[in-house]
Amino acid sequence: MASSIDLKMKESVVEDWDSNFQFGFNQGTHETREHYRYLLHLFNERYEGVKAKHAEEVKVEKLNAKIEVIVQMEKVKVPPYPDWCKLDEALLYD
Repeated sequence: MASSIDLKMKESVVEDWDSNFQFGFNQGTHETREHYRYLLHLFNERYEGVKAKHAEEVKVEKLNAKIEVIVQMEKVKVPPYPDWCKLDEALLYD
């Protein structure tokens, strides 16, 4: 806020930090670029996490499918080996 002394001066006190338009434009461009780089970095981190999670889910699904196949195979009953002697087919046994 300007004081009464500043109002009496022909030019008010302005903090001059290379306050030209080119510097302001370059500063804004730099900040915008940094902002979008940060957003891209966050997206890449999230994407890598999603890829890793998906890979683990695929492994789990493969294991579950193998377990299902094993359980189905255990349910299948294999007929006992025939006793050829009791069936009077001793030649097949040899």
